[in-house]
Amino acid sequence: MRVNSTMTRTATVILVSLVMMAAALPVGAVEPVIPPCPLAGGIILDFPDEQLRSDRSLADAQSDLVSVVLLPGRYQVTLASYDHVAEGGDQPNEQWFLYGLDSAGATTFSTPPIADIPGNVNSMIQTMPVFFLDSRTASVGAQHAFHPDKTSTNSVYPWCVKLVRETPASQLQGDFNGDGKDDVASFYSSDGTWWVTQSTGTGFSTTLWADYYTAAGWGPQVVGDFNGDGKDDIANFHDSNGTWWVSSSTGSGFTTRRWATLSRAKGWGPQLVGDFNGDGKDDIANFHDSDGTWQVSRSTGTAFATSLWADFYTTKGWDPQLVGDFDGDGKDDIANFHDSNGTWWVSRSTGTAFATSLWADFSTTKGWDPQLIGDFNGDGKDDIANLHSGGRLWVSRSTGTSFSTTLWGTVPVGWGRQRLGDYDGDGKDDLAGFYGADGTWRVARSTGTGFTTKVWADFSTTSGWNPQMAGDFTGDGKDDIANYHSSGTWWVSRSTGASFSTTRWTNTRP
Repeated sequence: MRVNSTMTRTATVILVSLVMMAAALPVGAVEPVIPPCPLAGGIILDFPDEQLRSDRSLADAQSDLVSVVLLPGRYQVTLASYDHVAEGGDQPNEQWFLYGLDSAGATTFSTPPIADIPGNVNSMIQTMPVFFLDSRTASVGAQHAFHPDKTSTNSVYPWCVKLVRETPASQLQGDFNGDGKDDVASFYSSDGTWWVTQSTGTGFSTTLWADYYTAAGWGPQVVGDFNGDGKDDIANFHDSNGTWWVSSSTGSGFTTRRWATLSRAKGWGPQLVGDFNGDGKDDIANFHDSDGTWQVSRSTGTAFATSLWADFYTTKGWDPQLVGDFDGDGKDDIANFHDSNGTWWVSRSTGTAFATSLWADFSTTKGWDPQLIGDFNGDGKDDIANLHSGGRLWVSRSTGTSFSTTLWGTVPVGWGRQRLGDYDGDGKDDLAGFYGADGTWRVARSTGTGFTTKVWADFSTTSGWNPQMAGDFTGDGKDDIANYHSSGTWWVSRSTGASFSTTRWTNTRP
């Protein structure tokens, strides 16, 4: 996408004068011939023949405005500059910055100035620090960074600009500051940074929490309280060398250290978080289908100690594999489904190993999706809700030693995105499903023996929502849903106990 500057300016309350004035060159100077923009990709903004002067009026220090729509989000920006070297020698302070305006003329962003162009070059390309745009931008412009400066006749040409709106590589929900309200952590692989969007209860505030030396190649990245301090942390796996690095929350940032090096670097999947020995610190169970083994990385609070906990005779074909406390003893277990015969096998934790046995045998082996863990009858033992392709919800209720599976309800076909949560705060888990066809959230509330399903929210905008996360973002004991739209805005569907009240949550930054 390429946009050129126009000769039409829009009056604003910030700019003193928006009348384009001819910028005269010094006597004997030659008007530079500026080559085509060398930048490519993203949104390219051209500023042809836009000489910025610091020693004259504001109009001489500014470029024409470029009309372009920039949606809220995180941007990488690259600025290309051209210097009129024919003016003679190295001039000081040949610097400029990019700024944006909304439709009313208010400033939406401004970049730091570029570095001073050296005297022995006539062009420079500089990647600027990333920035977050929190409101829609209608136009951008360039301005000399040292206006007004009457002491020297320096000038610079803002050649062109590249803007790239970034998408997070990971977005994870957790209570990272331990205040009882869930937050969202976003990882950007372009520069290896974690930004945490903290809930205030009525809005979000986003700050930088970590900056990794190694930016790319992380996966999976999982949330858990690995040191048991009541604040969620993030464990990051890198399969280049099979290492787990834990970003421990301080409440306002992450401190990242290596916690484990596994015996094999690649081939792990899934890698699941749970408190498998019941000590109050989350651990990670790593499954390898080359030999069907579960290796548990048990947290000591400052590191992982990894050992073999189970060895399956059948090594492949297990999907899904889900964590829950199925016997209610305070230690997490793993339920493993195999659709070759429709069986659930539960690997119960003894605290030092898994004991695996058959818990359920379905007559219908395939077509189950999703299969979600929750305590649907509120008895302290986790169960499994199994949705079949025909829209029927079957719950495999735990007896402590097996599953008893019965039909709990039906939902309309097309239930796209399912999110588990206790939306009415009664201690029994429910299911929420988003229907993209009509933009509705429908909640299947658990009665303890079945589901009662009704519409809880109706969005006027039906598409563009991703991710949609369940969590208690207000801290009132009832789960809500945070919906991120591609336009760059967060909308939180706050539970009233019987429906969702959806409002935009303003995202502030320091």
